[in-house]
Amino acid sequence: DSALAYTNRCYAKSVKASNNLITGTSLNNLGNIYFKSRNFSEAFKNYQQALPLLSSSHDYTNYSESVLGIAKIFEHYHNIDSAILYGKEAFDISFRNKFLVKALDASVFLSQLYKKNKNSDSAFAYQGIMMALKDSIDSRERINKFQNIAFGEQLRLRELEEEKIQVRDAIRAYALLAGVIAFMIIAFLLYRNNRIRQKTNQILETQKNELQKTL
Repeated sequence: DSALAYTNRCYAKSVKASNNLITGTSLNNLGNIYFKSRNFSEAFKNYQQALPLLSSSHDYTNYSESVLGIAKIFEHYHNIDSAILYGKEAFDISFRNKFLVKALDASVFLSQLYKKNKNSDSAFAYQGIMMALKDSIDSRERINKFQNIAFGEQLRLRELEEEKIQVRDAIRAYALLAGVIAFMIIAFLLYRNNRIRQKTNQILETQKNELQKTL
């Protein structure tokens, strides 16, 4: 599997570089890969190894993801108490740090877990939290979309202004060039007229001299 091979390479390099943040992230990603392939023992091992590294690096996004992964593994093995304990920890960390999507994932897990185990009050409570988080995420997405539109409009107006400046500068350059050309044409015409006048005067002077000689 290419994802597994790539993540293992990242893990090996980060260990060699003593980079706890990348090592912890790689272990969390390995846990996710093994979890999806239903290799729960390897997933559990990688999640557990990731936790202290992610905590020391203050990467609570991936930390909460690893904790929720462990909760899901406990649920798979029907260890409901541990699943709830880790699920709540994942929710608390995510909610406290305003990781709304992660908090939503944890609330969905807890709501479904309580529902399966016929704890309707807790299931209903987390379902309410889940709906509130969905609304909050949707609102943020709408705000971001509006901000993106506004930003795009600002860029468009800026581009139009830059185009206007370029056109204005081009007109000035053409006007300057046209002025230079006109000046050169006028100078050439004056020079030519002056040369013609000089030649005419020379001819007239020659004719005058020849006429005087004949008299």
